Amino acid sequence: MFSKKSLVDIKKSTAKLQDPKKDVPTRIKHLKLILDNVDTAEAKGLFEANFSHIYSILYDSFLQMETNLRQRVHKAHKEELDCTLWILEQVICLLPELIHRRWQLHSLGRMLAKLLHTGNSMRLRRLGIKYFLMWYQALNENAPEYVHKMFASLVPGFHNQLIVASHTTASVFHDNQHPISAPEMLPILPPSSGEKAPDHPGRFYLESLLDHMVHTVIKLEWQDKSAYHHRCFSFLLEQFKAYYLPKICPGFNTTTSLYRPILDLPVLRKMENETEFMFCRVSLILWVTNYMHQTKREHHGPNQGPQSHHSIPGSAAHEEDTDSAHPSLDSNISIQTNKTATDEELANQIVRDVLCSTRDNVNFSHEIFRQAFLLNFSHVIAIRKIILVYKDLIQSNLAELPIYALEPPDEMAKNHHDPDGRSGRLRNDSYLGAIQQENLLVRAGLQNLYQLFMTHAANVFLLEVNPNIPRLLEEQTDACKRILNIYRYMVMNVRMDSNTWEQLLLVLLQITSLVLGETPPKKKILTLGGKLAPAIFQTLIVTWIKANLNVAISRELWDRFLHVLTSLTNWEELIKEWAKTMETLTRVLARHVYNLDLNNLPLDRLNEQKSKRTRRIVARPENITSSASGSSQLHQPVLRQDSSMPDGNIFSSKRLKSGLARSYSETSINMKPRTVVKRPYTKHRRSKSLELLPPPDTESTDRTRSPSPAPSSGIESSSIKDSPIQLDVLAENHTGEPLGEHRGVVCGGSIRGWLPDVAVILWKRMLGALGDVNQISNPKLHAQVFEYLIKLTDTLIKIKHNQGVSLDNLSTPHAPELVPPLTLILPWCFGALCLPETYETGKLNALRLLISVMLNCNSKYRTCLSQFYCFIHSALTGSSKSTKNTSIKYLGPRFLSLQLPGSTLLLLDIVHACDDILNTSEKAELIPRTEAISVLTNLLSLPDDLSSVSVLQPESNVFVLNSCPDIKEHVVRILLRAGKREPSGKARCIALSGLGIFVYKELTNHTFHPNIVEALNVLLSALKFSNKMIAQLTSDILFLLCDHAGLLWTRYPRLGNGVISELCNALNRHAPLGPSASETDRALSRALLLCLGEWCMRLGPAKLLEPNEYGENRGSCLLLEVFKVRV
Repeated sequence: MFSKKSLVDIKKSTAKLQDPKKDVPTRIKHLKLILDNVDTAEAKGLFEANFSHIYSILYDSFLQMETNLRQRVHKAHKEELDCTLWILEQVICLLPELIHRRWQLHSLGRMLAKLLHTGNSMRLRRLGIKYFLMWYQALNENAPEYVHKMFASLVPGFHNQLIVASHTTASVFHDNQHPISAPEMLPILPPSSGEKAPDHPGRFYLESLLDHMVHTVIKLEWQDKSAYHHRCFSFLLEQFKAYYLPKICPGFNTTTSLYRPILDLPVLRKMENETEFMFCRVSLILWVTNYMHQTKREHHGPNQGPQSHHSIPGSAAHEEDTDSAHPSLDSNISIQTNKTATDEELANQIVRDVLCSTRDNVNFSHEIFRQAFLLNFSHVIAIRKIILVYKDLIQSNLAELPIYALEPPDEMAKNHHDPDGRSGRLRNDSYLGAIQQENLLVRAGLQNLYQLFMTHAANVFLLEVNPNIPRLLEEQTDACKRILNIYRYMVMNVRMDSNTWEQLLLVLLQITSLVLGETPPKKKILTLGGKLAPAIFQTLIVTWIKANLNVAISRELWDRFLHVLTSLTNWEELIKEWAKTMETLTRVLARHVYNLDLNNLPLDRLNEQKSKRTRRIVARPENITSSASGSSQLHQPVLRQDSSMPDGNIFSSKRLKSGLARSYSETSINMKPRTVVKRPYTKHRRSKSLELLPPPDTESTDRTRSPSPAPSSGIESSSIKDSPIQLDVLAENHTGEPLGEHRGVVCGGSIRGWLPDVAVILWKRMLGALGDVNQISNPKLHAQVFEYLIKLTDTLIKIKHNQGVSLDNLSTPHAPELVPPLTLILPWCFGALCLPETYETGKLNALRLLISVMLNCNSKYRTCLSQFYCFIHSALTGSSKSTKNTSIKYLGPRFLSLQLPGSTLLLLDIVHACDDILNTSEKAELIPRTEAISVLTNLLSLPDDLSSVSVLQPESNVFVLNSCPDIKEHVVRILLRAGKREPSGKARCIALSGLGIFVYKELTNHTFHPNIVEALNVLLSALKFSNKMIAQLTSDILFLLCDHAGLLWTRYPRLGNGVISELCNALNRHAPLGPSASETDRALSRALLLCLGEWCMRLGPAKLLEPNEYGENRGSCLLLEVFKVRV
């Protein structure tokens, strides 16, 4: 070590230092001269050799300074104070071993007590705290009781007054009646007139205490620094826990353990009263966090330490207020507290090492974190800081994992050979060997950390904030969203064992049930539940599905899940999230069970190819090439992309301050090829519906649970706006599965991810997650549920239709072994139809759904036709017009074409219902006039003799069977009326077509129905309409009837003449074509000419030349009328 002895005569200065005859300033001068020219080791040796002389200088200087300052506060006297404090600091720093042996215990204690006097200025009191802590840690376990009490009194508000050594004893020179007592304790340097007291003095001095606890540790020059630095800070920390922690954190839970976590679920709580101790608690939380949190981005090199505790909000403002109180004292402080970067980093490392060195300290830190989650949201900065700590731990945003997060020794051996396990990152231990040996005992593993976080963080959701302070609600909402994002990241990216999955599910169930409540508030925006409902429901449901893909979930937990969801069915957000989840699961079901991609179905591809061919045919030659290329680009599979989803993130990576999340259930399904189990085909294979397929061993949930691999997608966000879900992440490598076993964990197997049996079970369970949907008390939500069930059924029908289509459309595939479970929801439909009229919309949706299922399911599953007919009879004959309209609209012609057993029972009901619909004068678009005409037209194909057919009487709630042989008469009469005055153009066209079929059939069979004449007159009248489409349709019908022109002329000669005449009149009205004639006009003229020519050819010249006995042109021949038109 370098020494400047060549420049100064150290021996002379030492001699003058030791000379008691020299005055105090001279001795101090030479002391400074010596210390300025020797290194630390030499200075320590000098102090140890001359400790008596040096302390004499300190004592005399202190008395002189104290006397001068009490007489008058002058600049020179402040400089004396600076000098005295400098000597005091050197004595404590360089003589810790002596102090440890209680050297000058009472004298130093009294000096420090005077510095700590509450009447001193703030800066002097803070310096007193600093020097006291240096002295206190040097005493360590040898400190007497009153010193401990002095430590407990450093921060105002924790004890009544500062305790000092006051040994009042009897003297040998005086009698016992007049003992010697210590003089009154007075302040040394009162505050200046411009000094402003801090708003929260307790927090202000506590921050000073915590800061000096860190930075004074490395100041003491022990013989064995490496041993004593950790020991000293541990001592200070333990004393702080003993004297300050109970008042700062009265609810401090000493049973909190990272090693044996107590995972009791939190409950709702009220806001805590704001006290000085709460502000102190916030400072303590930020102080612990400052040394327990070190991210990759903020990883400090050897010359840079973490952020100083002086940056804690609150303390900086007090420092600014008092900067100019005592300038000379300020300069002294700046000199004495100016540490090198190396010292700063060493102090921070010591704190981190001690906080992570024992299980008690680790548990202390995490209990402090829990206290942050219990704070009021007026202190949200501390809550956010702790959330960030856990987020960086869970997302591995750290330079290295803290020692407590590493796996304990017994787990390390297992994970060493586990291909799914995460490799542990060991840190380079830089402290004592003893602590290195204890590191193994400190390790708790990540699973315990996950469980502790998810349980403690739930407290943020369960604080009932003051509704009159909107800012608090906004802060709570923001904090809750941050926690939900971490939960989501864990679900999608973190490897969790069965216990961790179960705890996460329990926590989410607790949050959902307590935050939302069974009855939604009227003004949702003013409550936490209203703001977070979509995000909470999505997180819960997605987590539930992902958990079932990775570990076995017990029946009891499923029951609790169902209980929570069924109690919250009054929340519209739940209905929407359930619907979107079912849409996703249906796509997964189609992929894994039916081997179909709903985004690329065979029938869709065939339609697309047909449309391409049509476009090529109609396209002009010069556009063929461009059209083909454009078409190929247009019909490429397009995946929806979220601008906030880089690198496959499945929740969101867009940092937004507020907002909620949603899933992209369509595109995520098709991002990876799926492995589908193909069963061998047998000749005698039968189609089985999924509801009749018992899943293998679905109740074996008590088997050994296997951990799930980390899914391949993740999130990175501080908000949950527009965040999609991905439920079909499948582990491609199924490791560790028994030979021949192919069952998912939900079925008691060991394979994680999507399999056909897993897809079926989760689809069915989530379908029933809302319980009996007819128990939903809100009619609007009840209707929404059935509206979605209609969409779901349409998707299943689409799957059913595509099962019989091969990929190349060149071969016929085998009959499917499994068919979509269309009839699974029939009990809900029947139950809904029995609800009161307040559920009208839901009942209509249920009726529509019932009809759709019964018309599209396989015949072997139509086991409830009698109930179906009963409800349809009531719907067709009831007083509700909407029910009648819905029945006819969705029954349509297909109902009768299926020829279901007993379907003829409803013939008369259908006819009467159609008649009622067509008789209504309303012009609403919802009235199914077209469907009613279509059904009636379809009835014309029935046999003429229906006397043996029994039908239900069209009376509501009356189930009486009668015969009705004149049903066709009713149908013809209705069609005739519709052909005359039906206001709907499309419906009238169908009615005219029906009448044409009726006439053609009668003429073919030679039955000659009495209404043939009227039917033909209606058709001829239609030629007079100005609607060209109706006129053209009528022309086509007459063209068809010309097959029986001869019979018609013979049987009905007047009608024969009428046909030719009306066709001629129609040509006179429509045939004159000018240059501006449209293609429709030209088509109509061509049709009329073709029809007229065909009738003329069929009648022959003889009949055309006969004199006309009917009509206006009586006496002239028909051929003349034809020629007049042609001319």
